[in-house]
Amino acid sequence: MLPPDEHPSATVVIQAWPVGPTPPGHLERGLHLISSSVRRDPENPLAALKTTSRADYVFARVEARTAGADDALFLTTDGYLSEATSANVFLVRGNQLATPALGCAILPGTTRSWILRWAEEAGLSAEEAFLTTRHVHEADEAFISSSVAGILPVTRFDSEPIGDGRPGPWTLRARADREAFITEGRE
Repeated sequence: MLPPDEHPSATVVIQAWPVGPTPPGHLERGLHLISSSVRRDPENPLAALKTTSRADYVFARVEARTAGADDALFLTTDGYLSEATSANVFLVRGNQLATPALGCAILPGTTRSWILRWAEEAGLSAEEAFLTTRHVHEADEAFISSSVAGILPVTRFDSEPIGDGRPGPWTLRARADREAFITEGRE
């Protein structure tokens, strides 16, 4: 939209605000996620970028709140799991940890990368895959991750319990290990 003879310099804007602690209920009971009606397009070059254009995320979060859920999970245009509104998603079944592949229109988060490394050290077989909602329903446990909230258990999806409907042992261990990692890094 700029005239061809203008070459403005780049502008950097930084905002900082305090992040409150995770509500205790999110850790004790876990989160309830729903499928968003908004679909993520893996062919969109903006899919893997963190941008200020958040309309889809806000709409999906409103959908979740309207449905009585905590957050929404995006699916791709082909029906594969993508990510939550501000977090990556992980599923545990037995000793296997799965997360959507980069080709599923996800933001490759730093906490996601840490979890994939951690899983191998912890004894889980980690894979990045093209997952469907069936994988969520068949999971023993699930969690989401972000650099701000850390690792949070997901205990319900589309009103159905995941596993036994309580935060699972791998989820709790991942959260504790990440918190220890962060604390050790500050010293």
